[in-house]
Amino acid sequence: MKSTTAIHINCTHHMYMHTTSPHPPYLQVERALRVLDGAVAVFDSVAGVEPQSETVWRQADKYNVPRICFVNKMDRMGANFFRTRDMVVSNLGANPLVIQLPIGAEDTFEGIIDLVKMQEVCGVLRGVWVVFGCWRWGGRFMHMFHAHVSYVSCTCFICFMHMFKQHTYVNIAPTHNPPPLSQQVVWTGEELGAKFEYRPIRDDLKDQAAEYREMLLDAVVELDDDVMEAYLEGNEPDEATIKRLIRKGTLAFSFVPMTCGTAFKNKGVQPLLDAVVDFLPSPLDLPDMNGCNPDNVEEEMSRPASDDAPFSALAFKIMTDPYVGSLTFIRVYSGVLETGTSALNGGRGKKERIGRLLEMHANSREDVKLARTGDIVAVAGLKDVVTGDTLCDEKAPILLERMDFPDPVIKVCVFCGVWCVCCVVCVLCVQHSEHGIYLHMCVDTMG
Repeated sequence: MKSTTAIHINCTHHMYMHTTSPHPPYLQVERALRVLDGAVAVFDSVAGVEPQSETVWRQADKYNVPRICFVNKMDRMGANFFRTRDMVVSNLGANPLVIQLPIGAEDTFEGIIDLVKMQEVCGVLRGVWVVFGCWRWGGRFMHMFHAHVSYVSCTCFICFMHMFKQHTYVNIAPTHNPPPLSQQVVWTGEELGAKFEYRPIRDDLKDQAAEYREMLLDAVVELDDDVMEAYLEGNEPDEATIKRLIRKGTLAFSFVPMTCGTAFKNKGVQPLLDAVVDFLPSPLDLPDMNGCNPDNVEEEMSRPASDDAPFSALAFKIMTDPYVGSLTFIRVYSGVLETGTSALNGGRGKKERIGRLLEMHANSREDVKLARTGDIVAVAGLKDVVTGDTLCDEKAPILLERMDFPDPVIKVCVFCGVWCVCCVVCVLCVQHSEHGIYLHMCVDTMG
């Protein structure tokens, strides 16, 4: 499954979703993780950490992609959240930070216990549309959300990227007695997760919730000396401080937040999306994109994530559309790209005319006039661009880091009895190589 979809809601919210199939040798995953800023690792609560998960996890380590773990399928027979947590430690060498606990398992799975929230919430949490958002105000980005989904057998990676947002936390003074230490979120009925409510933690789970709440606080207060000093004096941090410290630890790879639920019935999905917004990075949280001078590869250069910086983008996917022709998918790291202009291929030194910019909606497309920092768009008609090439401003050339692909593991011998058939095979090989599949051909003229 390979597609790129842009979703617009009320002309103000924008979400980009890119899906791939990470089968060996994991070329799709390699290309996707290169342009991602954050990821959600989804594990099967029955199978735990599978071999494919270990491979993709190492690829995410290679590109320094912050992650959140989501233990899925808690309603299946044999589901075990805590066994999966232990496998994350033993198989992946990670440090999971449990921020949610399951209420029941298998056919008794009802919901989750949120170990972070300190304030009672009535009704529905923040709407999903707020999470899937990109607000533009006066031409400026305020919040962007991109998603990448990769299915690996029973395990998948959901990668969320480019979330421009203002991190504003508001402390609301309680007007009544403080709520319980933590709260449980229970989904009612069979409305596929559309309705849920918050309730006080049931008595038989209070001890377990208090134990993991203490473990959570012990882990996060270590990241801030002032918070730790107050905590040692008996003052627990508020919800905003806990979220800020979890985010700080996630970006610093100190730990990996761990959540749970069942995606089939949308139980636990809404808190997961909130965790994506709260804990995964935006381009503003990450260092500048590094590159080098195309004329002198030893000279290091960088580009900040800003519309005011010189244009730079990375081509990470090439496909053929039956109606448009060749489409080159690019992720814009800095600057603005407009139709009718030209861009320089930093690696080849050739100019490319930007005729059409397309925003993809699965198998349909929409023309756009420009692409800003953080956008993922498809450029039609580029002639000499392949996967991994850099497009940049002609006046400020840069060569971004290319993607590394493993050596081929499959060899095929093709015998062509007729010369014209051999020519057709060569043309097909060239077309596939443009799509990111690198081929080494050896022609044997032996009669």
